[in-house]
Amino acid sequence: MVGGGLADALVSYHSKGDEEGASRGSGLGLRVGLFEEFKSEERREPDASAFRLMERDGWWRGRVGEFRWWILWSDFLTKGRASVGKIEPWLSRSLLPVCLFDSHRKLRFFNAGCEELTGYAASDVIGQAAHYTSVDETSSLAGLLAAIAPPPEVWEGNGLEVPVYVPTKSGGTTGRLMVFVPLLNEKNGVDGVLATIQQLPSIPAAAKPSAAQQVHAELAAIRQELRRRYQEASLIGKSASIQVIHRQVKLTRQGVGALGIVGEAGTGKEHLARVIHHLGPKGKQTFVPLDITCSTPIDVKLALKRLRQPQSEPTLAALAAGTIYLAHVEQLPRELQMEVSGFLDSGTPSSPALICSMDQPPAALVEANLLTEELAWWLKPLVMELEPLRDRREDISLLAQFFIEELNRTATTQRSGISSEVLTQFVRYQWPGNIEELRVVVTEAHAAARGAMIGVSDLPFRFRAGQDAMAVGHAGNAGSGVGGTIEPLDQALERLERDLIQLAIGQAKGNLTRAAELLGVNRPRLYRRIEQLGKDGRLEIQDHG
Repeated sequence: MVGGGLADALVSYHSKGDEEGASRGSGLGLRVGLFEEFKSEERREPDASAFRLMERDGWWRGRVGEFRWWILWSDFLTKGRASVGKIEPWLSRSLLPVCLFDSHRKLRFFNAGCEELTGYAASDVIGQAAHYTSVDETSSLAGLLAAIAPPPEVWEGNGLEVPVYVPTKSGGTTGRLMVFVPLLNEKNGVDGVLATIQQLPSIPAAAKPSAAQQVHAELAAIRQELRRRYQEASLIGKSASIQVIHRQVKLTRQGVGALGIVGEAGTGKEHLARVIHHLGPKGKQTFVPLDITCSTPIDVKLALKRLRQPQSEPTLAALAAGTIYLAHVEQLPRELQMEVSGFLDSGTPSSPALICSMDQPPAALVEANLLTEELAWWLKPLVMELEPLRDRREDISLLAQFFIEELNRTATTQRSGISSEVLTQFVRYQWPGNIEELRVVVTEAHAAARGAMIGVSDLPFRFRAGQDAMAVGHAGNAGSGVGGTIEPLDQALERLERDLIQLAIGQAKGNLTRAAELLGVNRPRLYRRIEQLGKDGRLEIQDHG
């Protein structure tokens, strides 16, 4: 049950001061006296019964804010007659769960108490890295490692008490209080982390969890609940619109011939399409995305023709298309839209499902003569609408935390969350690029952050530029108050679009690919808008990359 590390260390305990220690009664005095005596020149070996007394009296349950713990390393203990030989077996057999992480976040000690609580053997977990993240499969070993991983603040040298749900191998969870103690070296660097898993106290903990820790726990609870109900934990959110999406996804599990997804750029339309595909009856077959803005009509026509052909060979049948995803279907020429309708008319149960995404509802596209009535008829039974992020502000903290924890899986440096000041700015921002823009901002801030928490100073230039653009828009709107001249809507929207495009291109130093990323659109769409706005000299741009 013991990995390398604990055999060379012994936990020592001190109160804040002699006066405070004396005021806590004889039990505390006995324990403090034991270690003071142990550190004396005689270096006598402590009796295992004394450790049982500490466990019985609740020594392990000491508040991190009230007490400090040290590690006395082997080069100190092995001199003289001191020995940890009798202590280590006792800790190994103790039913109080105790574990130890090294500086690489790998588990080095996992005692009998941990084994009994979780159902996992020490041999299953020793050497495994524990990253501060949340996972969908809580009953897996990855779920256990994520649940007991020390938060980033601990690796900065801060002791913490955190309530967690500890997964068990049998599939359940149990609420516990984890006490994390950083093991500091002579340079105040963290060589490892000692953790105990305790019963939740009957009274509130002395230290209130930070906002980031609360969001982390809420995200883990939501993902666990979504996996239990729908297995679609990657669709993060608690807003009413996302709950509607979850119910609609549930309807697609038995399979659908065709459906539509409506949403602005960056709202996650393709991600939703992939979730529907993988949860459906053809989830083991291939998901084939076709972006109309990046393909010629001939390419789309040939692709549809090939995808309709059944595969007779078993090896090829496994690679057959299960779902075809047509992005920006309203930009498909009408004759090809008619072919898509014919594709659906002649479909069989083995034919691929068709998911079409668009920027506006099908009825509006038909009215604008951008979508044929036949194709709209096929999509009408189930149309899923993804709201822009500015209308889902209650989901921003969860989405940001989700991106942070996904980055924590592979990043060398872990982040615990965003500060309250950052959240305030995120909630006020309009997010023209929606969820994709939030993901990019969080990714860059995660890399730039200097501490465990992402602060305002860590936010990237792209976000600050977006805030400036938003402020310019508000300033322009402020001049048109009651009694002023009302600008025609189309003209106002065109002016705003032109200003945003020019601002983005200026910040991207003429690189249109970079400008498209800042605006949350793809490069072909930006080119089309520049061409349309430049026909009468209203916008003149030169591409520098």
